[in-house]
Amino acid sequence: NHNPDDVLYLEVRGLGVYTVRLNNFTKLKGE
Repeated sequence: NHNPDDVLYLEVRGLGVYTVRLNNFTKLKGE
């Protein structure tokens, strides 16, 4: 399970990485 803090951290690191992580998380949660 991923925490919101982790997502925020990734967002600060790079928006591109944040988008990929979010997409992966959404796909995992969707299925």
